[in-house]
Amino acid sequence: MMIRKNRNVVYVLLLLAAGAVMMLGACSPRSGVDSAAPAIADSATLTSGQWLLESLEGVSVSADAGVTMTFDAEGKVYGYGGCNNYFGSWKLQDDMLVFGPMGSTKRACMNEAMQLEDDFFKSLGTVKYALKGNEGRLLLSPTSEAKADTALVFVAK
Repeated sequence: MMIRKNRNVVYVLLLLAAGAVMMLGACSPRSGVDSAAPAIADSATLTSGQWLLESLEGVSVSADAGVTMTFDAEGKVYGYGGCNNYFGSWKLQDDMLVFGPMGSTKRACMNEAMQLEDDFFKSLGTVKYALKGNEGRLLLSPTSEAKADTALVFVAK
């Protein structure tokens, strides 16, 4: 009788442990950041088309906001910041992404759009690396580590 009772306790504990593991797996972030060491994005990746901002320092950005970035092969970067168009230059140097002087149009927008754009431009000013994320994402990050809470995460548009 004691053996059967102990066996039942073991089964219950195993089921609880399995459930906990499954719950932790379901809670893992789906931010385009791979847990493996990220690869540095090359020019071909950057210039492969237009990129749409998916998250900004760990906060999801609605596709309706339309924040975009395009890198061209001649070293120009341009896009839409959520309120204004922006433009500038870029280059890859020693595995680092270097932006040149940037400019933008100066339209006034609703507070939410202006705040998003301000946050986007501030975060863009910290970028030092372009990394390949999972599922074709592009991460612009201040470090060579893929951390969604400090990166701009883009998807191909």
